[in-house]
Amino acid sequence: MSSNSNDTSTCVALIMGQKKLFCGLTVASVFVLGFYQLALRPALPDDGDWSGTRDVPGVLLQLEQKLSENRDTSSSSNYKPGADLLAEDDISSNRSTSDGYEPLKKIYPELYEKIPKTFHKRYKNPCFMDHESKKLRCLPYFYLVGMPKCGTTDLWAKLVGHPQVIDVPKEPHWWARRRNGWTKTPIHQGQVNRVRQMTKMKDDSSIEWYFNWFEAFAGSQLKKNKEAVCGDGSVSTGFMSLENWRGNFPGSKEPPFSLADLMYTLQPSAKIVFILREPVSRYFSAHLYNGGHNAKSFSNAVEKNVECMQTCIKNRSDRVCAYQQACDVFLCPPVQWRQRD
Repeated sequence: MSSNSNDTSTCVALIMGQKKLFCGLTVASVFVLGFYQLALRPALPDDGDWSGTRDVPGVLLQLEQKLSENRDTSSSSNYKPGADLLAEDDISSNRSTSDGYEPLKKIYPELYEKIPKTFHKRYKNPCFMDHESKKLRCLPYFYLVGMPKCGTTDLWAKLVGHPQVIDVPKEPHWWARRRNGWTKTPIHQGQVNRVRQMTKMKDDSSIEWYFNWFEAFAGSQLKKNKEAVCGDGSVSTGFMSLENWRGNFPGSKEPPFSLADLMYTLQPSAKIVFILREPVSRYFSAHLYNGGHNAKSFSNAVEKNVECMQTCIKNRSDRVCAYQQACDVFLCPPVQWRQRD
C-alpha cells in the first residue's frame, strides 16, 4: 500500500497513556468509532520522537466534538457500548455475556473457556498465565481494523515505530478469516507457517493459533517490558462478521450479532482504531488493486454493483444487504465475505 499522503486519507485515535494521540495524514473522511467498547484512554508519555505527529489538527478536534454532540443516547438498540463498565486504569475489568450476548457463549465455547475474564494486572498488554501449558498468553492491546485501501499499512508503520509498541506482523487475519477455516497465505507466509508448527493443528482456527502468534512475535519483549503493547492490524476484522448466522440463529431475518459483538464480550477493554476514506477514491483504489484496468472498467463495476445493492435494499433491510454476498465485496465490503480466493 502506498505511503503517499495524497493516497492515504487517514487518522487514528489510539489511546495508550495520558493524552489522546492522533496520527493524521491528509484527512478526508475520518471517523474514530466505538467499534466494540471503546473508552478513550490517554497516550504514551512524551518519550520518543514521532516527528510532530502529536499535533492534533483542529479540524479533527471539531469533528470529534461534533460526533460527540450528535451521538444518539436515546437509541432503542440492544447494543450497549460499555464505556462506563471499565475503570480507566484497569485493563483486567470483568467481561460479561449479559445484555443479550449469552447465545454467543453457547456457539463459541472454546473462546469463552480459554480467554479469561480478567488479565494480569502487571502487564499493560492483555496477558494471562495459562496454568495448563505454563505459558504466558496474550491478546492484542489494540486493533487497527480498517478499512482496506485507507492507509492502514502506512499508519501501522507509524504505530509500531513507537518504542513501546511491538512490531508484530500486521495482518494475521484470525478473527474474521482463519478462525473460520481460511488457510491462505497472501502475506506473512513464513510467519504463518512458523505459528502452524507451534500449534500443530490441521488448520489455523483454534484460539491456540492466535495465542501462539503473539507468543512467537511479541512474547519475549512483553516479558521484558511490561509496559509494552502489541496490536492486530487485520483489516478483515472491520468488514467481516460471524459465519453462518442463518444456521446459528434460525428464523432470524438479519444477523443478530456481529464479529464486533463477539470481540466486545471477550475483550471489552480493547482499543479500536478504525479508518475510513472518501468512498469513491477508496473503491477506485480497491478496483485497481484487485485487477481493474482503468476508469471505464471502474465505471462499469460501479454501475453494476450499485444496482445490485439498490435491488437488495428494496427487498431487505440494510443490515442484511451489508452481509449478503451477491454484490462486489469491494463496493461495500460485506461483513460476511465469500472466501473467493
